[in-house]
Amino acid sequence: MSESPSIDVNTAAQADDPSLITVAFATTDGEHVNQHFGSAQRFIVYGLSPSASKLITQRTFEREAQDGNEDKLVTKLSWLRGCDVIVCAQVGQSAARQLLSAGTQPIAVDGRPEIGAVIAQLQSDIVEAKAAWLKRLLKTKKQATSEVDDLLDEEWTE
Repeated sequence: MSESPSIDVNTAAQADDPSLITVAFATTDGEHVNQHFGSAQRFIVYGLSPSASKLITQRTFEREAQDGNEDKLVTKLSWLRGCDVIVCAQVGQSAARQLLSAGTQPIAVDGRPEIGAVIAQLQSDIVEAKAAWLKRLLKTKKQATSEVDDLLDEEWTE
């Protein structure tokens, strides 16, 4: 797995499986969710299904000025384009609005949880699909998978 300077993470995940949910974790050590979204210097992206997880890519970002520096979000938001979920320690209102408008669900977690534990909880949530945002996401994924299957089933002539 290499560090990608610019990638549509959802496209990268779906190259193998269009039903995967792409989840980015804000982390310093690659093992714990421990960074605020706006000041995160590293994201690790996984593709999740109810029974498996796959490391897709990661990227580090330069340290930037924080307060009042809205430009710090541009590069992160661009790189995370297409990601379904962002898990971080905290996320500001401006960043949350921008993520949601891009179709990405931000999730803030407390206590520096291990990424593996968060993955396990998300996989359980996928199976149960109780949250409204997750129901919408799963419906969209199912429709996209169905459309791909329909295309693959079509007969092609040259």
